[in-house]
Amino acid sequence: MVIKNIRKHPFLHPRNQMQKINATTLSELMSWPIPELFVPHRGTLTWYIFSQKAGSHWVDFNEIKVSPGHILFIGSGQAKRFDPRKSYDGKTLIFTDEFFCCTETHATFLKKTSLFCNQFRLTYFDVSVCQQDLMRFDGVEEERKRAVDKTQDVILQNHLFNIMLIAERRFGSIRKIFPPGRRELLIAGFKKLADQLGVTTRTLELAFAQIEGKRPKIWLMQRLALECKRRIINEETTINLIADKLGFKDASNFVKFFKTMTSMTPLAFRQLSRQG
Repeated sequence: MVIKNIRKHPFLHPRNQMQKINATTLSELMSWPIPELFVPHRGTLTWYIFSQKAGSHWVDFNEIKVSPGHILFIGSGQAKRFDPRKSYDGKTLIFTDEFFCCTETHATFLKKTSLFCNQFRLTYFDVSVCQQDLMRFDGVEEERKRAVDKTQDVILQNHLFNIMLIAERRFGSIRKIFPPGRRELLIAGFKKLADQLGVTTRTLELAFAQIEGKRPKIWLMQRLALECKRRIINEETTINLIADKLGFKDASNFVKFFKTMTSMTPLAFRQLSRQG
């Protein structure tokens, strides 16, 4: 199977092209004829609430063990895939940045929330204690079934914002129980803008070694390898062009780097990822 021209939000509205938000059950999503769901693909802002244990879900090639009552947030551009051998169920919301950011307040929230851009780990946590509140999701689902009118986008955006605020409140309580330490914050700062930290290289390396278990150079190489994987599976272009976009001198250096990091060539990785 070959994936061609994957767009920013391929799974938003397979039945209604007018909307930039989709709310459905995972079992229904799995029933749609979308084979790309089962190979690494990029999408828009997404979250899933799982209602049953169902193996694993992969985000940026990291395995998430699916547990009932847990919510998973996935940011724009992150690579994700389901396991075709498993049956998933629960709820899902999929929407674009543009749809959510209808006001300055919404845009500021999305910029500051760590739900979709958690600096320390994938945002996956237990929401069983507030799952009834999160079921305002049903309001999104019901509103989408109504005839489209000039007020519908505003109603959907308000439903979505309420859900996001509830999730942020729950995630905030978890962060208070396990607050990031000084060195974890230092690592987060490095990942954002390393050259403006104002610390010595030795301090940074010691923090990285203790928190991340690796030197900064290794983390940067792994981050570059992740971006290589994302582009290889999602861009219908040559390895030469991908190498050039990522700043490699030539394709041979790119192939050598990728093989060192993954033990396979870029073409082999592309072919394997698309087998489903």
